[in-house]
Amino acid sequence: MQSENNTKTECLLKIMRISELTNWGVCPNDIALQIESLMKEHGEGFLNMMTATEILESRKRFYVALMIGEEVELTGSIALDMFTSEITSLCVNPKWRKHGIGKQLVQFALHVLSTRFEDSFVWIRENNTVAKTFFLNLGFIEDKHEEESIKMMIVGCE
Repeated sequence: MQSENNTKTECLLKIMRISELTNWGVCPNDIALQIESLMKEHGEGFLNMMTATEILESRKRFYVALMIGEEVELTGSIALDMFTSEITSLCVNPKWRKHGIGKQLVQFALHVLSTRFEDSFVWIRENNTVAKTFFLNLGFIEDKHEEESIKMMIVGCE
């Protein structure tokens, strides 16, 4: 984005609970619908597809990454199960892939989970080699295989 004086507009990546969106003038319902759409369009590797209603009902564990500048744009989201230490969903807007958004979301999630757990995990589809490589590069290891899924574990959340 360019402003009138031809300088780049400053943007800020902010990760927050979906329930905190109203503090930034953003409607949680709109963001939940965008996340649902991203999951449907680009979520072939998801084990836990969620509707906008489910996203909003689980908002205590649902976090979004927003690029905040002249406009606010959804860059990604992550859902956590605070009872089991599981990352239940990770979604990055295709426009923002290869910009470190997924890595920042997972690092943020591991920090949040580390307040209650020593280890964390995520289930991925066995044929999702992109997700497998992504989590291996972040320090996760293959823990076990069940049906067509792999449990990826990280020891020591932080």
